[in-house]
Amino acid sequence: MLNNDGGGIGLFRSEFLYLNCDDYPTEDYQFEAYKKVLSDMGGREVVIRTLDIGADK
Repeated sequence: MLNNDGGGIGLFRSEFLYLNCDDYPTEDYQFEAYKKVLSDMGGREVVIRTLDIGADK
């Protein structure tokens, strides 16, 4: 993304943190994931959608 001069992340879908785990992700796991994304984006905008797992998917 940054290699293509992206301005930010329009939607970071936090439900993938749940779908990629065998059990519920811990608070520490989630914190580290968000921290890494924000750090990697170097101050660019990141919109995080909190858990949205529903039957409509």
